[in-house]
Amino acid sequence: MKRRNPFELGRMLLSSSTSNDSVENVNDECEAKYVEDSTSLPKLEAIPVENELNLRTKRSDLYVPKNMNDIVNALQTGLETQYLNVNVSHVECPDLRLWGQASRGLSGNGRLVDIGGEAFMHHSQFNGKGEGSEKVSFSIEDIAKVSELPQGFVIGAGGACDDALRGHSGELVHSATVPKLRGVIQSKALRVGLSGELITEHYHSYVNGGLGNLYISRGEPGMVIRVRVEGKRSNDEKVSFVQEIRDALRSIKGGIGGGKHIGLGGVFRIMRGGGTRLHVQPDELPENYFDEVQNRVVKPFLHFYDHVEAPMTCVSTLWTGDPTQNNALNLRSSGEHTHCFSSDGKHGGHYHHDTRSDVSYEAYFSVAERIYRVHDADEHTRSVSENRVHSLRHFGRVMKK
Repeated sequence: MKRRNPFELGRMLLSSSTSNDSVENVNDECEAKYVEDSTSLPKLEAIPVENELNLRTKRSDLYVPKNMNDIVNALQTGLETQYLNVNVSHVECPDLRLWGQASRGLSGNGRLVDIGGEAFMHHSQFNGKGEGSEKVSFSIEDIAKVSELPQGFVIGAGGACDDALRGHSGELVHSATVPKLRGVIQSKALRVGLSGELITEHYHSYVNGGLGNLYISRGEPGMVIRVRVEGKRSNDEKVSFVQEIRDALRSIKGGIGGGKHIGLGGVFRIMRGGGTRLHVQPDELPENYFDEVQNRVVKPFLHFYDHVEAPMTCVSTLWTGDPTQNNALNLRSSGEHTHCFSSDGKHGGHYHHDTRSDVSYEAYFSVAERIYRVHDADEHTRSVSENRVHSLRHFGRVMKK
């Protein structure tokens, strides 16, 4: 087995189930009402980012309002349609180290990064499970370099590198400072035990698996957007706090309406109630669950935990859309990626939504200036397939001679 980009390697029983949802349904199950028509919006160019790490990288600017009250007012108005009590303000960021994070703040040249993709996690040619397979993983230290901020604070959600988890699959909650030499790491890994129980452990590696979404900043103190909500107005079980924020941001004058897109990165706590729905990728996967021709999941495989109780801490990235022409960045379709953990190690996973109305959230977000796309898995698999076809055709011509 060959490894691509060989970077350093770095319980509580809950009511749980294996979902009947594919990855596409998992990403989209809360999003039917959040779909936007952006076909008429002017778009930006995707700018290539040269680097020496052999990681194909592109970037684009995001919209940053001159007055942060534009975001405050949009979120206040938008979230009031779903929550009984809403308070949004522009405040000094609290010391996030008290929330189990690796750095104090979220300020300083913030940027979002979308890494890899589903194919790198599930395609046998790239996950180390097929003959001659090249296992794809990414060092977050190198991701920070190609994202043009090599010294900073990294938070986000990703897939675990099984080499760093003793062969196990799992979800990652990234919280680390780079470079590694002087770094602090508070990351967590969440995996499924032999009996279906959730296992949480510290993740001491700087290696991410085949996909992830990160927010990288200098980790400095500064002003951030604070969001506090309590109580849902309806009994809709599929209201997602993160998707409601995305939806509210679209109303900003000069933002989405002006043809630009907004991105946020931050940390939030589910303070009480909630009955949150989470998933974790298990070790055991069904046969032929990933169609390597269509390049997508076609069978259910995720392990779900329903009605998970608060409190939990979550790291989150979100964006309102792809700002580039023809969606050149090919960003994660859900427009967000959020992973959670509890301080007692009993809960955690990929966040979906609440299942009850007695919710309470407190969030701190910073506005991202740019968004980067690193080593797009779809683009890579297309390139590999085209090169393979070209090689076979060339081989055929040679043989005919």
